Amino acid sequence: MPLSGRCCLAHSKCTVVKINGDYLDTRLKNTVEELSSYEPAFERLLDQIFDEYGILVCGWSGEWDVALKGAWERAPNRRFSCYWTGFGDLNESPRKLASLRNATVVPIQGADEFFQDLEGKLQALTDLNVGDVVSPRVAVARVKRYLADSKCQIQLHDLLVAETDRALARISGDEIRKVNDPIRTYGSALDTLLALAPVIGYWAKPAQFHSIASVLKRLAEREFADPSMRYWHDLLRLYQPIAVTYGIGLGAMAASNYELLREMLYLHVQVPGEREPREACRKINSRHAVGIEQQRTVFGGGHTPLSEHLFALLRAPLHDFLPSDREYEETFNWLEYLTSLCYCDCVSIGGDVNGHGPLGRFAKTERHSRIPRIDEETRLVAGYQTPRKVAAILRAGFFDSARTGTERYVKVKASFDNYLNKIRLDWDID
Repeated sequence: MPLSGRCCLAHSKCTVVKINGDYLDTRLKNTVEELSSYEPAFERLLDQIFDEYGILVCGWSGEWDVALKGAWERAPNRRFSCYWTGFGDLNESPRKLASLRNATVVPIQGADEFFQDLEGKLQALTDLNVGDVVSPRVAVARVKRYLADSKCQIQLHDLLVAETDRALARISGDEIRKVNDPIRTYGSALDTLLALAPVIGYWAKPAQFHSIASVLKRLAEREFADPSMRYWHDLLRLYQPIAVTYGIGLGAMAASNYELLREMLYLHVQVPGEREPREACRKINSRHAVGIEQQRTVFGGGHTPLSEHLFALLRAPLHDFLPSDREYEETFNWLEYLTSLCYCDCVSIGGDVNGHGPLGRFAKTERHSRIPRIDEETRLVAGYQTPRKVAAILRAGFFDSARTGTERYVKVKASFDNYLNKIRLDWDID
């Protein structure tokens, strides 16, 4: 369409201006002479665009388009923002042009990745329908879209990896030394991941499990080369993966997504200092994440300080999925109890079962508490229907149920419950 017949820019949803022509048109401008000037109508249009609109530059070398450079340079004001994307450092010509408009230089890896990421962020803000750009809320809106669309598998993976790496970067040696409270830094670095965790657990489908596993492995397998970090690493080396695992696990339980939970608890991770990979339930639990004396130093006294800390920490992120405090507490106890059973299942050798599993706040439940004891609630009794929770985990393949039915579960549970009851006697819990 000729410029004289076009719609006014202010009233057009999108206007594409091909100032140098089109590859399908023989009038394409290509030589230095052809690029040295434009028709007066084009010149006026460029002057209007550079004067009345913000500019996002992508893929322009700023070297050969003499007339375009001239229009850029004669723009009378800098009223609107300008962004200039570039792969690596800008050359002299584009650097000068960017400086003329006080442009913000944005490093990118490629145009496709940049615009896909930008579209995702803008769509997330639209989904929120508010002006709140706090990263956890934006990340949650984005991950919900990606989980709902099977075509967004790559975007989901990239988002989770990026947020995980961002959390790890915040607990680097340099960052820890800048603050007076390293413990709080470990926790605050998880703000976005803890907001995402229950959403992932609740909505994830089997095709997305691999991306979730990559998050846990990156967190659990992090090793600090900086000797000054050794104390904090030894003290809280698995605090982040256990907090994220609990968040995802609680979301999964809220949706009865036990297939994902099984994948998580039996995921093999190579924890620094270990000779070989082990199941996550053996390493990412309250017993191995932080020693009990260290737990008391960091999180306060009592028999299960880390468990109590996580119970309080995760209440807010889980509120949309477990709105009732009672339901939340029961689900939390069930997650910790099941993790303990899986631990005993994995550390046992041959036919013998080692019942000394990790203990959480569920161990302190009084016999006549308003919350039923999870060990009693999940007991199999001859002649009675299998409890709903137990039936769900067996259908998901826990305790080699496809081969052994309920046999392995009953054996592991009996051994752990025996240990649990002894601990309750030691703790004077009725």
